[in-house]
Amino acid sequence: MKVLAICGSPRKEGNTEIMLKEALKGAEEEGAEAELITLAEKRIEYCLGCDDCKYPCVIRDDMDEIYKKMINADIIILGTPVYWCTLSGLLKNFIDRCTCLNEPDFKLKDKIGGGITVSGYFVGNVEALYAIWDFFNWTEMIMPGRNSAEGFALKAGEILKRKDDLKNARDLGKRLVKFYKEKLK
Repeated sequence: MKVLAICGSPRKEGNTEIMLKEALKGAEEEGAEAELITLAEKRIEYCLGCDDCKYPCVIRDDMDEIYKKMINADIIILGTPVYWCTLSGLLKNFIDRCTCLNEPDFKLKDKIGGGITVSGYFVGNVEALYAIWDFFNWTEMIMPGRNSAEGFALKAGEILKRKDDLKNARDLGKRLVKFYKEKLK
């Protein structure tokens, strides 16, 4: 089983990436194969709003590789820092570009989805998670109960001091894999 984590932070090795890596450790502890994609390292153009959205997207960029990995994954975890009580522009752009995965059929249907958010001011995590959950809903992914982990850190690397947040991220990875295994029984 494959778990794909997608980091929507522009900050390399920042708090969001640290949380996602913890979730992947948890998934690996349950026997999953895990991979992290950091969107900041990819060339992803903006959606053109061409109204002819179908897979594959008409735009040729690094999304082609990411689409394939998402289609081949069993579990997808999206992570974002919280900016203005919502997800980062980087993750929002990525989500916009995933519209083509719904046509001609739902390519992500029945995959398991999880979300990780990191807020610096103890606000906005839920609002950012709502945006992630909307993405999962519109792509017909499955959202098991408690499919998220929230972190709180203002400065780079500060999340490493918040052991409970890291544990929650690791537990998220474990929970998603266990849910997937139970779903297949």
